[in-house]
Amino acid sequence: MTWLSSLVLGSLVSLSCFTVVPPRGEQEEVEAMLRNDPQVRLAEANLEKARAELVAARYDATLRILDLQSKRRELAQRLELSREQYVRMRQIVDAGQASATELEKLRIDMVLLEGELQSVELRFQQLSRPMDPPSMHGGKAEVVRVVRPAIPTEMAEQMKLVVEFPNTEIGLEDWLRTVRAAAPFKLIVSDALRGANLGKLQLGGGTQYSVGEAMHALADQHRLAFVLRDYGWILMPFEFAQELSGPAIPPDVPCTNAARSAAPHAGPSGPKSAGPTGPGGVRPGGR
Repeated sequence: MTWLSSLVLGSLVSLSCFTVVPPRGEQEEVEAMLRNDPQVRLAEANLEKARAELVAARYDATLRILDLQSKRRELAQRLELSREQYVRMRQIVDAGQASATELEKLRIDMVLLEGELQSVELRFQQLSRPMDPPSMHGGKAEVVRVVRPAIPTEMAEQMKLVVEFPNTEIGLEDWLRTVRAAAPFKLIVSDALRGANLGKLQLGGGTQYSVGEAMHALADQHRLAFVLRDYGWILMPFEFAQELSGPAIPPDVPCTNAARSAAPHAGPSGPKSAGPTGPGGVRPGGR
C-alpha cells in the first residue's frame, strides 16, 4: 500500500467515525429540543386531556350503569307486586265483591310498569351490544347514516287522530296526559329523561292537532326523539335515538355506527307497530 492510499483510507475512516458516533451531549440536546417543540407539547397536552376525559367518562358511565341496575331491580319488584295485586283483585271481582273499574286501574298500572321495565332493559341491550369501530375521516369519527324504515301504515293512520290541547304553554306531564288519552298506542318515557327539567311546550296557534303533529312539536322544541318499538313509542334524548334504527320522529334522526349493526334486523318495513292492542293483548287503555 502506497503512502497516498494510506492517507485516503485514513481520511475515510476518520469521516466515518465522525458521522456514525455523535458528539458527546448531542442526545441530551435532542431531548431538550423535543421538550420545547410546540407540536410535541401540544400533542402531550391533548394526550393528558384525553386521559382525563376517559377517566371522567368511565366514572359517569359507571354511575349510569349502577343507577340502571338499581332501577331494574326496583321495577322488577314493583311489577311482581303489581301482578300479585291484579290476580287477587280479579278473584275479588269474579266473586262480585268489587267493580271491574278497580281491576282495570290495576291492569293499567301493571302495563305501565311493564313498559318502564322494557325501556330499562332496552337501555341495557344498547350498552352491552358490541359497537363497530368508528370509521375515520379527516381525523374525526364519521357518522354512518342509515335510511330508517318508514312508519308502518297502520301506525301512521293512528297518528292522524286529533287531540285537543289548552291554548297555553304546557309541561311534559300535561302533554303526556293529554296525548295518552287520545292515542291508541303506548307512549313510554325513557328512564334517561327521569328528572329532566324540560321547559314549557307551545304548539302554536289553535288547540287541535293530530297526535303525530304533537309528537313532532315536542321532539323539535326540546331536542328529543320518539323511536318506534314493538311495544310502542319511546320518548328519549335525541342522542339516544341515534343508537336505534327503527322508525323515528323526527324521521331524519341519524343512526350511528352502533345502530348500523342492528338495522338489518328491523326488516324492510321496520319494527312491528303496537297496533290497536299493546304487548300481550293489552287494549289501548294501557299506555
